Amino acid sequence: MPSYKLYYFDARGAAELARLIMKQAGQDFEDIRLAGEKWLEKKPEMPLKAMPVLEIDGKKICQSMAIVRYLAREFGLMGSSNMEALAIEELLEVFTEITTKHLMKIYYEQDQQKKVELMKEFKETGMPPYITFIESRLKENNDGKGFYVGDKVTVADLALYNTMFSYKHWMGKEGQDPFEGSPLLGEFYQRVASLPNIAAWEKARPQTNIPAESGCRQYKLLQVGVGAEGSASDTCILNSPLRGDLEKSRLGFLEPESLPGNIATMPSYKLYYFEVRGAAELARLIMKQAGQDFEDIRINGLTEWPTKKLEMPLNAVPVLEVDGKKFCQSMAIVRYLAREFDLMGSNNMEALVIEELLEIFTEITVKHLMKMYYEQDQDKKVEKMKEFKETGMPPYIKLMEKRLMENNDGKGFYVGDKVTVADLAIYNTMFNFKKWMGKEGQDPFEGSTLLNALYERVALLPNIAAWAKARPETDM
Repeated sequence: MPSYKLYYFDARGAAELARLIMKQAGQDFEDIRLAGEKWLEKKPEMPLKAMPVLEIDGKKICQSMAIVRYLAREFGLMGSSNMEALAIEELLEVFTEITTKHLMKIYYEQDQQKKVELMKEFKETGMPPYITFIESRLKENNDGKGFYVGDKVTVADLALYNTMFSYKHWMGKEGQDPFEGSPLLGEFYQRVASLPNIAAWEKARPQTNIPAESGCRQYKLLQVGVGAEGSASDTCILNSPLRGDLEKSRLGFLEPESLPGNIATMPSYKLYYFEVRGAAELARLIMKQAGQDFEDIRINGLTEWPTKKLEMPLNAVPVLEVDGKKFCQSMAIVRYLAREFDLMGSNNMEALVIEELLEIFTEITVKHLMKMYYEQDQDKKVEKMKEFKETGMPPYIKLMEKRLMENNDGKGFYVGDKVTVADLAIYNTMFNFKKWMGKEGQDPFEGSTLLNALYERVALLPNIAAWAKARPETDM
């Protein structure tokens, strides 16, 4: 059994879901809380100089949701099938979307009266579509009377509990708890809160406000709901010779026909998105690399979208339809497909490194690309690109190069000895940067010989090369 150290500030914040997973699983770990001078001393040791960080047998990994997913898989809290895992991933990504679209502007508002007004607006108009969606998913499983998916606790249950707890203690004190009008979710919250290990942790954990002290990246602090049932039998399995196959089964690494009593059937896939690469392209690349047929349904934003929108979960795309059931959230779709087609690494540690990378790209988008993309003044846009290339992107490139060098001295793939979604994600990101920022002379990857060599290796994969040639030419 590995040894775990979890580094974060003296707050719940972006580390609490990881803590809840380990507490529910009965896993010992060092809960290292840093503040002030202690944080300044430790900061240079942390990947990207940020927390939370999980140290596993001496190796430090960053990105809160990469940590959460690793721990959920490690302790059997990621569902009993890939379809259950997809529903869990969808929920985790919904919470990330809520954070970036709504909570950040509430948190940053300095005027208390305006802050409360934003909370009220969020409660009345921002959160209801998400609550309706979450309730509908919950009702699909045992009519909403049990867990979010399946017949046992998963990280989805802990994430929903963690989010509701945070909202109750942050917005609730202003009378703006957005969940208070949902009896279904209120009952669900009490079921999770009553789990013995969760109840014991809630009673024992330090009482803190949601945000940490200064010095933490605010984006990470705001992941209050995102970045969950362990038993004696689970522990025995984790230490038994069967663990390898069980772990591979959970991660989607075993072929369907190799699982006992399972008849291999291939689902049918429809991928809905607009007539661009955008947030659907990584999912397309996965299926093309895997040689998987799918319907690539491209919706015209002006003529078709107003009608199609009403058919989509949360009225947004991309959406993946699997045998008639629609799932939203681009990165939930990506992770499902990566597991389905054996592109998520060969073990949980490889999957953790992959997850770290995927979360890095999400962070880059939220912290840097959005303000460049929405800048209307072209001169200012190019200035922001230049600043990003010179100061914003280098720390990320340095970490990517470090991880790549840890595997075959950077001469092969990002992890392991075969292609994974990490390689496809780097290729997709670099392609977009070359096409978008490169034409302004601001491609942030142009100085990295190591990553450009990886890009060329992926671009030469037969299925990827064929798709790059055949796919529609679009700006985005």
